[in-house]
Amino acid sequence: MATVVPNLDEVAVIQTNNLAYQDWETVMVQHRWMEPFPLFEFSATEPGIEPKTVSQILFNVGQRVKIMLGGIQAIDGVITIRQSAEDKERHGLQLIGKGYSWQTVKSSIREPHDFSGQGIIEIARTIAGEVGVNVKTYGNVDDSPFPTDAASPGEPAFDFLDIRCRQRGVILGSDEFGNLLLIGTHTPEPGGDLINDKNGNIERINVIISNETVFANYFATGQVAGNDQVNGEAAAQMVAGPIGGSDPNPSNLVAQSEVTDTASGLQKRAATEAQFHDATQVRITCSVQGWKQKQGDSKGDLWRVGHGYRVFAPEHLPVPWNGMVYSAQTVTFQQDDENGTITTLELVLPWLLNGNLFQVGLPTLPSPSDTVTFGGSYPPIQSPQP
Repeated sequence: MATVVPNLDEVAVIQTNNLAYQDWETVMVQHRWMEPFPLFEFSATEPGIEPKTVSQILFNVGQRVKIMLGGIQAIDGVITIRQSAEDKERHGLQLIGKGYSWQTVKSSIREPHDFSGQGIIEIARTIAGEVGVNVKTYGNVDDSPFPTDAASPGEPAFDFLDIRCRQRGVILGSDEFGNLLLIGTHTPEPGGDLINDKNGNIERINVIISNETVFANYFATGQVAGNDQVNGEAAAQMVAGPIGGSDPNPSNLVAQSEVTDTASGLQKRAATEAQFHDATQVRITCSVQGWKQKQGDSKGDLWRVGHGYRVFAPEHLPVPWNGMVYSAQTVTFQQDDENGTITTLELVLPWLLNGNLFQVGLPTLPSPSDTVTFGGSYPPIQSPQP
């Protein structure tokens, strides 16, 4: 009987200090650039008459593992759920886990901290460092200091950081090495083409065009640190905006700033909310065979979050939007007997992910206003009439 040699590009391995196991029946690994950790799920079954293997005995919750896809590291993480089942015919095991940066999400801040005069990079490294999570920067991160800021024991660690990142237009994300990522403005790294025709590489595609989460006007309200020019009620009741959004009908989003900041920081918060909401107008989900790219400079590498991919889908995209570059917000690697080995990319407008790529014909970033009003009186706006 001939021996079946596995395609090494399609082998998934879970590694620990004393075990490397690859006989998985189902595989799911998901990279999520705008989320604080990646995910994984693996399952395997064996005949019930066979003795339990090391895969069923040694893997346990809380265990630090590395996930390898086709020989490339895909996750440095922790098993959070171990589920086993058995009947007279089969016994099986399912492992579910998250990237190591999950430790920041599940944790509260332990020690009091005075962050006055510090920027987001130092703040993030201090908070994440309480649970042994590293912080990396990507792109140009606005590290402007916060005039007055402090953390109290018991505050959710990730929420504390996310709020301050929004004040600086920084995305709080994660990578496959267990790090939190501070994602600033950057030029997206180019990926390959995704083509939807009989000779193309897209197996399945879904395109959603929506304005459900966009607004006509964006504001931010909050307090700023007082000085000789701004004090009292003016410092306590500031309004930044309006930033005009793409909703053709009257609607307003007012973000409440939880941090005492500068006037420019408050304006940055309004711009961040405008970016995160207005960039949701198009979302393209497409699946391709395999886990690795088969063309271009990235040939042989995994499909990557944050990279830009040119999409050709004339039956699904408006003409001005077809053939444009979209960035991968989420990449999901899967394998099972029914579908084989596939990668699913969730693509968005690059500027949602802080990518400096604005293309003629596509929706573009709302232009920030320089108006900052003191004393809580909203600037006059011109709203479309219903």
